[in-house]
Amino acid sequence: MLLGIWYRPGVAEVDDFSALYEELSNYFSQVSGVLLLDDMSIHHKRWLRFSSGDSPAGAQLRALCDCRGLSQLVREPTRNDFLLDLVLTDVADTSVRVLPAIADHKAVRVNIPMTAIIETEVTSRVWQLKSANWAGLQQELEGFDWAMLEDGDAEQCANLFWEVLWICLVKHIPQKVVRCKRSSHPWLNSRCHEAIIRKNIAEGSDYESYKSAQASCDEVLRQEHAKYVEALKAKLSALPRCSKQWWRINRELLRRKSNIASIPPLRDGTNWILDAKAKADTFAETFASESKLAPELVDTSFSARQMLRCVNFCRFVPGVPDVCSRIWTHQKQLVLIKSPRLS
Repeated sequence: MLLGIWYRPGVAEVDDFSALYEELSNYFSQVSGVLLLDDMSIHHKRWLRFSSGDSPAGAQLRALCDCRGLSQLVREPTRNDFLLDLVLTDVADTSVRVLPAIADHKAVRVNIPMTAIIETEVTSRVWQLKSANWAGLQQELEGFDWAMLEDGDAEQCANLFWEVLWICLVKHIPQKVVRCKRSSHPWLNSRCHEAIIRKNIAEGSDYESYKSAQASCDEVLRQEHAKYVEALKAKLSALPRCSKQWWRINRELLRRKSNIASIPPLRDGTNWILDAKAKADTFAETFASESKLAPELVDTSFSARQMLRCVNFCRFVPGVPDVCSRIWTHQKQLVLIKSPRLS
């Protein structure tokens, strides 16, 4: 991590940020995070809420942060009514707390998370549509006796239809199990792991051997991280900006971390849901509660045969056939949409 302490008395009207730009450029590719803090004595009303005005130094520092993806985390005054002590970082989940004053400035406490490498293996079963027997599926569906759908209520007919369709799909479309690994540090490949192991083995040896292994490990990690970032940039340039994946990669490049979860934290009332299974259960419960049909007002069942008779009768009533046709089509679409097996 690159740590910078920058005290700026603010006596100059315009500051030269070229030295800071140069130092960040020299070390930026060698570190996994940047932390820049101290009394910077700048003012920028649109960026820093507690400012007396707008200064050229404030505009320059804002441009520097936008260029390097740094975020300013202090959100309250640190000297009288003004925010002068800043914390600039690109390390995700860093928190800041303003403490009581020491002399004429308030103390600022910075908590930087040093999380371990998290790896998860995701297993899913997928359809192999390219290897499907579409002719056999069509033939079996056409040869099935669908006359039984004319008896029973709508719920029974829908359940029967989906049971038959599901059996035919499983029979004619092969499936396979796909396993993929997701890591909070996706650039750590086999070369990185080997370098880390060599460094750990050299820990009990003499100082020169350990120092050499540590330097070699550090160099390997920097190289692989740089390759990963360049690959992301190349992939980003090939995607349209309207793509959801473009924004995901853009956030990953700016925050310089990879999230192993594709669904953000959810909130169920007052509780935050972070576990993948708990998120899936919450989605299922929500969808189930929103997909309930209104209770029937009559006790008699209304079969598909009766629906067809009603539609045939309404053909002879002026103005009604179009309405009944739309209702019949809409009902069939709703049955398709509400299928739990193909969603």
